[in-house]
Formats: sequence, C-alpha cells, structure tokens
Amino acid sequence: MNMLWHDGTLEQFIEAAEALDMEYDYQKTVDGYDFKAWYPGDEDNEAKICF
Repeated sequence: MNMLWHDGTLEQFIEAAEALDMEYDYQKTVDGYDFKAWYPGDEDNEAKICF
C-alpha cells in the first residue's frame, strides 16, 4: 500500500505507528521525510508516506 500525505508532522506519524503497534522507519529528504510503517512479520505490506 502506498499513500501520499502532506499534512501532519513526523511526530504525529510516529505516534500513530506506535499506537497501532507498527514498526517504522523514516529518512530525511530534501523535500521533507519519507516515512514507512509495517506490522512486525509483514514487511512486504508497508505503508509509505512522503511529506
């Protein structure tokens, strides 16, 4: 699943992933952040958000 989201902060995405018991990773980019989250054991089905 891929998603594009422009509203929200890195902290909000981290809080949401933690509330859903998801693992996450993010990387700083020139335009903002690339954030991805997934359920443990299901890394092939990840959500990706660029903001």
